[in-house]
Amino acid sequence: MRFSLFVLLSFLILQTNISVAQQDSIKSKPFYFYKAYKYGTQGVYNPLTLVLNAGFDIYQLEEHNRQLFIFPYGKSAYNTFWNLGHPKLVIDEIGWWNFIGSEIIPTSFDSKKGQWVPNYFLHTIGGGMTYRMMTEWYRYHKVKYPEIYSFTTVMGTFLLNEIIENNGYTGHNSDAIPDVYIFNLAGVALFSSEKVSKFFSEKLNMADWSLQPSITLTDFALHNNGQYFSFKLPLFFKQRLSLFIRLGMGSLAGASWKFNNGTALSLGAGVRSGSRYLTDIKGRQVSITTPFSIGIFYDKNNSLLASVQVSNVSDYFICANVYPGLLNIGGFSPGLWANFDMRGYPTLGITTRYTLGAGLGYNFRKPL
Repeated sequence: MRFSLFVLLSFLILQTNISVAQQDSIKSKPFYFYKAYKYGTQGVYNPLTLVLNAGFDIYQLEEHNRQLFIFPYGKSAYNTFWNLGHPKLVIDEIGWWNFIGSEIIPTSFDSKKGQWVPNYFLHTIGGGMTYRMMTEWYRYHKVKYPEIYSFTTVMGTFLLNEIIENNGYTGHNSDAIPDVYIFNLAGVALFSSEKVSKFFSEKLNMADWSLQPSITLTDFALHNNGQYFSFKLPLFFKQRLSLFIRLGMGSLAGASWKFNNGTALSLGAGVRSGSRYLTDIKGRQVSITTPFSIGIFYDKNNSLLASVQVSNVSDYFICANVYPGLLNIGGFSPGLWANFDMRGYPTLGITTRYTLGAGLGYNFRKPL
């Protein structure tokens, strides 16, 4: 949890004084992904929501324990860093060709050999875009050396993600090795390019459409968190109509229609990440089940305002979010979310921009 304290400390020094020359530099550089809108996902984006959404992303898996204060952080961190410190020993055990063929080179779409899919699309493209967007966030808030702050924030979040995924396991675990040493760094290098960032921003309309992380009362569990990315590829014959893709812990594809006022309605169908299972005991290579899912999304200027997703999973059967900026109650615009399991029991929550995008909730579910 030390990294979370670092993020909060970073937020408190946002008003660092900078020179006029630096201010001019900030204004002259383009902002490809962070637009500083006061509504939707843009309005609640900051280092804290990044840590909760991306660092604890694996919490979304079906029936995963979400309680923050009973997780074996020390044991998981030790095992993660031990494996990162002994990559050759770990890879030797599972076999180099098996490791390369499933993690690095796209050799198969089979779930047992398809770990390269999230490595390329989430760790490289998603991670690279996250680095660029967080750099722009720090730059917008006039923090000195935004690239350094962003790299520290993002890489720390990625390491936290690997620690949470380890989940108390002791032994050889190859999962973090390609992520940390290859794909996360490749993403940072890729999106350090102006041309690459401009292409994904302006041609593919890539955006961060993450959820609204909240801690539920009584059990101190993290709910409604998860990092997601959206893409809209305009069709040449109809500029209002776009091919729509949403990636994260699951993939949806469909269509998006843009209205005259800048809002858009998107519909996608596909799969959601279900539960983890071992594909190879050696090196603890894992994969994830992919139950069917469908979602509808409403955004303004590519900043998500509301969404509803229905998935064939027992816990987050229905996941609904309304972000700050859509509803106004006497000048106050909260974010609201509700998740229902297949038995009909809800988990409800509220978020605000004044709490750095994080919120509080209450879990009404009863144990099976």
